[in-house]
Amino acid sequence: MTHKHSISVFPVVRRLLSGAGPLVAVLLLAACSANDPGARATGTSDSTESVNTDGTKTRLGESTPDWTLDDCKSAKWPKGDFQAFTAFCRAQAASARGNAESVRNLSTALDGDVSSHRATLAELNFADVPIWSDTDINEQFSRARDDRYLTQFDAAEPDFPRRMSWLFPDDGCFARAEQVDVRVAEAGKERPYKLFAFGDLRVKTDNSPEGWVYWRYHVVPVVKNGAGEPIVFDPALSPCKPLPYKQWLALMVDKITDYDNVAGGFGVALGDSWAYWPNSLPSGERSHSDDSLIDLQGNYLAEEWKRQSELGRDPTVILGEQPPWSGDACRGE
Repeated sequence: MTHKHSISVFPVVRRLLSGAGPLVAVLLLAACSANDPGARATGTSDSTESVNTDGTKTRLGESTPDWTLDDCKSAKWPKGDFQAFTAFCRAQAASARGNAESVRNLSTALDGDVSSHRATLAELNFADVPIWSDTDINEQFSRARDDRYLTQFDAAEPDFPRRMSWLFPDDGCFARAEQVDVRVAEAGKERPYKLFAFGDLRVKTDNSPEGWVYWRYHVVPVVKNGAGEPIVFDPALSPCKPLPYKQWLALMVDKITDYDNVAGGFGVALGDSWAYWPNSLPSGERSHSDDSLIDLQGNYLAEEWKRQSELGRDPTVILGEQPPWSGDACRGE
């Protein structure tokens, strides 16, 4: 299966590099650097490199893109050097946590962020994930998918009630996952944990002009059913029903064992209910309820509306009373 990134081709060859010999890896990287606009520096041309403590190299004398906190939260691949981007985002998160109000409970906080806790599938530990009845799982999935309780900021139709941005899969998963947790808590249920997937991810979808979307990470709420099986909520990928976690993970890669390539940038990680984005604390993070509302209503609802128009659909219909999963669309699922 061919993967295609609009920003950078480096993620596409990561798997090739992980299994290539030194000479092949050098040739692959050289070819990508010569042809990949996302890998080119926008500043000076000084090619002096410094070696970091972890053995990686940083090119000196080059300017970096004007990254923001929104870029750090985004599931899209960033422009510029990914190691520098990761360092920037970790610094942003650490700075925010310097304020006591930015941490919910330091006594329960784990060292490092969610991204640094990436692990193989076999290393995932769901012991503390809440257990729900099958009835609660199905009811809360439908509620999270269907409830139209949001309002798009600066909308042409400001009184048009909206669901979460399930029909804009490109980005915003972190905000949707948080709002699911907020909503189920309001319904009196124990908040789900958050399951993060990392790597060169892609998924086939009817909600993109290209037919595919590409991510550096994806996150969803996760609970366990009565049999102890982890189940995730992600109507952006599976609008008809919640999915067993391995079935969900398999939708985004060629083979599920790709996640075991942690050294190559893949991996899975589990955060508690309060984890929000890859540089959040796995536990002890402050509430991001308000942030998720701002992210959805101020950004992703507008992107969803625009996307449906681009696809030749009437947003007032498909984002209103007739979403893709309505009628008989989910019959037999």
